[in-house]
Amino acid sequence: MDVCCIHRLRLVSFDTNGKVICNRTSGYQILSLEKDQEQVVMNLDSRLLVFPLYICCNFLYTSPEKRAESEGQVESPDT
Repeated sequence: MDVCCIHRLRLVSFDTNGKVICNRTSGYQILSLEKDQEQVVMNLDSRLLVFPLYICCNFLYTSPEKRAESEGQVESPDT
């Protein structure tokens, strides 16, 4: 069974004075993954990255069947 995931990744890196030197976000993306499937969601340039890195991840998991049911209910004027 496929798993549907809506996600957003944000990565921030600071210099020694606390100034942001790298700020990247993937924006909201929708993925439909099968078991053991991998997907690249952000490519990073190692020349711009300084540790420590702050990484924020937002995930919303839903099954495709539930999403299709919800979309059908919203589109139906009879309900």
